[in-house]
Amino acid sequence: MNPERVDVTFSIIIASNTHKNRTFFPDEWDFTVGRYVFARVNEDEVSVSFSFDAVLKRYDEQGRLGMECPSEYLPEYQEFEEEIEVILDLLSLDTGIGIQVKEESFLFSSATCKDNEFKNIHPILPSVTRELYPQFSRPLTENDKELRLALRLYRQAISTNDPREQMAKLFAALEQLFPNKREPIFSGEEIEHIKIALETLTISSEKKNVLLNRVRDSRKSPTTLIVENIELMYENELISENEKRKLVGTWNKYKSAITHGEIVSKRDENFDYVVAEIDTIVEAILKRGIEHRMLGGGHN
Repeated sequence: MNPERVDVTFSIIIASNTHKNRTFFPDEWDFTVGRYVFARVNEDEVSVSFSFDAVLKRYDEQGRLGMECPSEYLPEYQEFEEEIEVILDLLSLDTGIGIQVKEESFLFSSATCKDNEFKNIHPILPSVTRELYPQFSRPLTENDKELRLALRLYRQAISTNDPREQMAKLFAALEQLFPNKREPIFSGEEIEHIKIALETLTISSEKKNVLLNRVRDSRKSPTTLIVENIELMYENELISENEKRKLVGTWNKYKSAITHGEIVSKRDENFDYVVAEIDTIVEAILKRGIEHRMLGGGHN
């Protein structure tokens, strides 16, 4: 099918803009960078617009013609997402001020379809918070501290619409739920055996000491601790150690890429699935931990 023109608008705002450190967008924020047109809305917001071509009509496997409304999930949109991030990176460096996309500001439209306005159709209701708070206002133990930190990270994760931030926060929450107790990997007897083996190597004493010190300080990685401690079920059966290792390894792969500044498309379907997966699991673990806490059992 022939591609159609898709028009996109979104807004950018100044991050962490407080009244004590008031910054604003002056009139100079009306300009064009490549395909992107910047237009000042007011001192707090700048609108950005651009267009691209995308195939919106496709035949399915049964030969039926289907129409897709334009959105951030269009394959053709992916390359522009990174372009936008680069421009915002450069603008932030140029101005010395953090600039970010305003959440929920993206609007897509084509000749046949446009974004609808949001409607309030999902009420949120508090349930047990009033019962929970007295439990968490007691003096902190180490386990309480870890649970509280995991709760805080979970809230930060679900408070953003950027799945890359969600991934990093959710994995960090798991690290708090299954913390490294600084227990060494090797026992004293094993270290002695390693020391004897090192003596047979034809390397300097200095290098032998470096290797031995690293062995003594070796601790289990956060990924290993999560795999060892997390219990996951599929169709009423616990999943195997290998399946857990593969699952947690996938989470860690994305988390590491994000925290090291690598490009991860936030609209990639596989990544979306992985984020939803870890979100569900962290939520379930937290709820189970809180229920255990309310019953007076503390947190293990």
